[in-house]
Amino acid sequence: MPLSFDEKLIAEQAGHKLFYYSREGEIHAAVLRKDPNAYATALEEYNKLNPAAFGSVPAPEDVDRCVVDCERALSQNCTSLVDHIKAYSASLFLDRVLSQSLRWEVLLLALEFRAKLAAANPYIIDPATLLGVTVQPGTLHPLLAAKLTNTPEPRTQRDTAVRYPAVLVADEAEIFSWDNVPSSSQRVSPEQIATWKRNPEPAQDLIFVATGNHGKEAFKLISFMTIRKAKVFYVLFVDEMEASGYTSDAFFELLEGAELRSN
Repeated sequence: MPLSFDEKLIAEQAGHKLFYYSREGEIHAAVLRKDPNAYATALEEYNKLNPAAFGSVPAPEDVDRCVVDCERALSQNCTSLVDHIKAYSASLFLDRVLSQSLRWEVLLLALEFRAKLAAANPYIIDPATLLGVTVQPGTLHPLLAAKLTNTPEPRTQRDTAVRYPAVLVADEAEIFSWDNVPSSSQRVSPEQIATWKRNPEPAQDLIFVATGNHGKEAFKLISFMTIRKAKVFYVLFVDEMEASGYTSDAFFELLEGAELRSN
């Protein structure tokens, strides 16, 4: 559907904001890269503040407050690496919230505006700020050494002999927000899980809410497939555009203790 004049104006304004958030993120990231050991130490201090889990989205009633807090963190003068971590995290959050608030076609135009601004205002990275150049072998902070020597496991992947696509791009009609999550809830029962293990199709497109490492999350099963006799389940989380691939064991573990939402 063609965009209206107002929607084009909204896209242009959003494009400028997205460019600002992206550029601020680059600037703060460059500061953090200058001394990886100092960054790792600051990250430990930052984690003591009990920040929201990376990638988590607050409940709808808390979004406005979080946006104000993040805008404040992004605009303040940073006097420590912890401040830079706060600002960098704020830039990521603001980028995500704004992107998710826009209609798909408006977002695509906004991203075009952001790309044009980025091309017209290139950010030159000083090679001296690249990760690791200031650190001699054997002198890594323990936290940083753990990060660099152990490849983190994606939250949705489990060790398995079956290889499958990690993500599945969702159709626009499948993407949902907290506004689409029904209020009535009931705990998923062991009997329901047993039934869905035999035949997952009735579970498709149902909305569930669970509390895990990423806080309170809403999700739904949008597709599943069988690869070499093993089932793979594609789970779409609230406000995301790609569904993550789960093994059968991981998917049904996710449902244990979850709530089934319905109208």
